[in-house]
Amino acid sequence: QLLPAINDEFVVVEANIKSPILDESNMRFHFIHDRVQEVAHRTLDPSSRAKVHYQLGTHLLQQATANPEVYSIRIVNHLYRGKQFIDTRVEQREFLGLVINAAKKAASAGAFAEALTIVHQGMHENPCLDDLWSVDPELAYQVYSERGELEYLNSNFERAEYFVRQAIGNTDSLLDKASLYTQWVQQATLNADYQKAVNVAREGLALFDVSLPEEAQLSTAALRCNVSDSLDSLSFNDLAHLPVLTDKTQQAILALLIAMGPPCYRAFPRLWSSVVIAQFKLISAYGANGATGYTLPAIGGLMVNHQLADSQQIKLLYDATERLTRKRGDTSAQSMGFLMMGSSLNHWFRAQRLASDDYMAAYRCGQQSGNLQYAVYGFGHDTYCRFFSGESLSELVPRVEHYLEYAMQRGNTWGIDLMTGALGVMYRLSGIGHFRGSFEQHVAQAEANHNHQVLAILSCMRLIEGLVGNDRIIVQKSLERCERYIEHISVQGLLPMAHWPGLRALALSQLEQLDTDSLNVAITRYQTWAEWQPDNFSHWLTLMRAEQARRQGDMPQTLEDYDAALRQAQKQGQWHTAAMIATRAQHYWQSKGHPGFASEYSSQRHHAMERWDAIELIHDSERKTRSTGYAMSMDVVIEIAQALSAFTEHEQLVSEVSRILVRQTGAQRLALLQCEDDELKLVMDVEHHLEKYFEPSVRLEHVNNLPTEMIRHVARVKKLQHINENTLTNRSWHNRAEDIKRNQLGEFSGSAVTVPLVYLGDLVGVLYLEHSRNRYAFNDRQMPIVEFIAAQAAISIRNLDLMRALAREGEARAEAEMRMRFADAEMASHDKVTKQLQHLANTDALTQLPNRRFFMSELQQSHDLFKRKGHQAAVVMMDIDSFKVINDRYGHSAGDEVLKALAKQFNHAVRMNDIAARIGGEEFALLIRDADMPQVLAIAERLRQAIELDSIVHSGEEVDYTVSIGISLFETQDDEFESILNRADRALYRAKSLGKNRVCHGAL
Repeated sequence: QLLPAINDEFVVVEANIKSPILDESNMRFHFIHDRVQEVAHRTLDPSSRAKVHYQLGTHLLQQATANPEVYSIRIVNHLYRGKQFIDTRVEQREFLGLVINAAKKAASAGAFAEALTIVHQGMHENPCLDDLWSVDPELAYQVYSERGELEYLNSNFERAEYFVRQAIGNTDSLLDKASLYTQWVQQATLNADYQKAVNVAREGLALFDVSLPEEAQLSTAALRCNVSDSLDSLSFNDLAHLPVLTDKTQQAILALLIAMGPPCYRAFPRLWSSVVIAQFKLISAYGANGATGYTLPAIGGLMVNHQLADSQQIKLLYDATERLTRKRGDTSAQSMGFLMMGSSLNHWFRAQRLASDDYMAAYRCGQQSGNLQYAVYGFGHDTYCRFFSGESLSELVPRVEHYLEYAMQRGNTWGIDLMTGALGVMYRLSGIGHFRGSFEQHVAQAEANHNHQVLAILSCMRLIEGLVGNDRIIVQKSLERCERYIEHISVQGLLPMAHWPGLRALALSQLEQLDTDSLNVAITRYQTWAEWQPDNFSHWLTLMRAEQARRQGDMPQTLEDYDAALRQAQKQGQWHTAAMIATRAQHYWQSKGHPGFASEYSSQRHHAMERWDAIELIHDSERKTRSTGYAMSMDVVIEIAQALSAFTEHEQLVSEVSRILVRQTGAQRLALLQCEDDELKLVMDVEHHLEKYFEPSVRLEHVNNLPTEMIRHVARVKKLQHINENTLTNRSWHNRAEDIKRNQLGEFSGSAVTVPLVYLGDLVGVLYLEHSRNRYAFNDRQMPIVEFIAAQAAISIRNLDLMRALAREGEARAEAEMRMRFADAEMASHDKVTKQLQHLANTDALTQLPNRRFFMSELQQSHDLFKRKGHQAAVVMMDIDSFKVINDRYGHSAGDEVLKALAKQFNHAVRMNDIAARIGGEEFALLIRDADMPQVLAIAERLRQAIELDSIVHSGEEVDYTVSIGISLFETQDDEFESILNRADRALYRAKSLGKNRVCHGAL
């Protein structure tokens, strides 16, 4: 029957035909194209199609007996279309089992809608469901729990709850019931029904006779005692080495307690404290699993809130969380762990911007695992983290708009309320976008959803808006709301809590209500936190001291502290804080009757708001005087002119021009075109601070996303042109606006300026500056700077052109030297081969690190330099602990993999001018130049910790390894460099004898 189709090549034979007789038993066939398959399917008699699908499904199932999961989706699709032939209860239950496998496979790939469709089809009119709970309770549990989970992942919350209730009511297993209760708590949380979530969690915990107090029964003092008592039972150094939690009952209780966390800290903060304490006591008693990634950061946040922590403990909690989450948690647990590490721990000992890395990891792991609520939480926490870190609003707004779209797709009410409100604040500050409704209306909606944590975060953001904008009404309302809800973020140690003491003191001061106690509390907090992480908190401490000196009438100290706080905030890119500091200093000098000093701080305030892209706030400001952070003083004029005239290389010159202009104007895009042979050609393109120099230059018509017509017009008339959304709409720019809008800038809603570079009346080039979303950029205060720099650039470029012309006169001499170059090239080829041989002689073949020969040579040179000029250096000797055990247990190939993995760690940790080498066997050495002992110890300890967290996978088994490290500084008494090595070696063996996996340093 197939021969006609085979002869016409509609069907292809997948077999080697050795005789003219076709043997179907050892042959496979497939259609040449999907369209052919569709046509063939339509040729079937409709009444027989179901039978064919049934036969295909059973045939595929028989072929895939050993591994049916591989083809499970195809098999289920065929069997569903032919399900009328699945007529016995046994076959119907087997079909349901295949359906669950297929749905899980689809869900693992992120195809949650398709997975739900598969389960729905499998359950639709399936008679075996009538008695499934009594006949096969395990299968029934899988079907109903999977259906509930998939309905939830597709945001069908009511249907999800229905199937979870059905499963809870029918299963007899307590562990299965607990798992279903956990699932139900998560679903209620996502739907912002926090009271239901807590009630469901209590109901689930009651299965194991676990009870928790009511919110009203808990006091702050009692909770502080409970936290302190819980910490006494365990050393922080032991947290990363807790035994594995294997007790199934305790695993189920821990899962319920963790699921209870989000609804509690959003609506019942004191109950959340009690829940976290219960989690911590459980893992202390029974061990830890991947879910501990929630508990350890949470207990850290509680410790900070109750002033029971120090920075070393917070760091140990962070390290333990990372280690346990990576080694014991699946991607879902890792999503939760990364989120909690970023939100409760990161900013207390690391630069607060780094928390964004944890939040993005939480999103990726959540998306991959199907833990989509934590993917949304990652986006939500990243929103306020970037805001409080001073990120440019023009870059932050589109990012958060994308986050909000994702949260809305997931139906996550917490994320929607947080991101919508945050965008409202950002829109008002920047003038980008439009906020629907008033902020107060949005607050009412968040209150209706009981999203009290969201209200606390948004109130802090709104308070910053009021303080920067000097708006007493906003400050008053936001302060009152913060006071009401701040507990919902302080118990967890979130980043806004770290800003709250300072924001509160500034708000009270502006409202003339600041008391000594409130100020002293802020100073005490920031003294502690600045010791933990100076970059995050030093400017706050200095600002609070300025406010203290101001209240005490100490004018010199007030001035000194305001200036110091302003410099610290600017250095960290904390532009919103810099604007608040400048506002306070401006107000201070106004009150003292010094308008000149006040004007200086007004300029600083204006500059900070421009760097933050708070353009709408600038536009609405009462002060319209010219004020920028980089005022056009004579000193600045001389500095820029001297800098540009000093360059003798074209690339360096145009790069410096670009950097100055971007720094002065905040432009997101800069293009510098030069006039060459009467044509405009692009030589430098800067986009979001990324420079690209073009050599050779590129003709203007070959450059994308530039308004070529406007640029040509400016080159022709040699006059500056400034465009924004209004000039495009009104078509007032030389009748070219429509061309720009249609062909070059598309949906342009920002500002751009095009400036001719002219020298003695001749066109040298054209500068194009753009801010794609800021319609107030390149204002009257900035244009004198832009025009001055353009004039200086034209002079410097023309001078370089003259120098090039003089250089071309020497071309004849270059021709005469050509023969010498050929000889040089031949020698260079010889040198290349020599260098290759030297590389092979100096490189370890396995690790590709320098070998002992090269290391000893470099060490001798460094020692000679130390003896002559005193350039300090150090030797770090490193040996893999129990390397022989690794080789004996896993084989030498595993040992080789460990050596290569260790070499990779050096690539991440070693600085450019340091040398890492394999000395021999499992022994490595580092030569660290220009560093004292504290710096060397920090590098060695960081490397040791990174190696401790690292592991390799060999034959499906995880292999951990550690190193012992010995350090020796160069000493003046070292006549020979070998004595430095010997001292480092002795320190290494002391590290071994003290228990391995540690760092020791040697002394004379």
